[in-house]
Amino acid sequence: MSQPFVERRREPRFALPAGAAQAERHLTVSVRIVDMAASGALLASPVPLEVGQGGQLRVRLGDEPIEANIAVRRVAADHHKHGYNIGAAFVALTDAVREAMKRFFGGVQ
Repeated sequence: MSQPFVERRREPRFALPAGAAQAERHLTVSVRIVDMAASGALLASPVPLEVGQGGQLRVRLGDEPIEANIAVRRVAADHHKHGYNIGAAFVALTDAVREAMKRFFGGVQ
């Protein structure tokens, strides 16, 4: 036998007009870094991403783990590998990440 509904909300809820809110989808995708520079990276991905989509790239540069915000700038199907090549630009790199890149690339940037 089902229990009667008991209201447990502590705050009132309000209906929003259609289109007033948008849910974002967060997903984790394992990618291979094809190449990387101070301005961005070329990624090989099994799934397409949308141009303009933002994300976070987590990678180890030698012994240093870094996290960098990225914005997808280009997506192209890679017919030979059944995946996608994704051009991503770094967005607002922290000084710590910039320094880690300089150390890893030997100051060449």
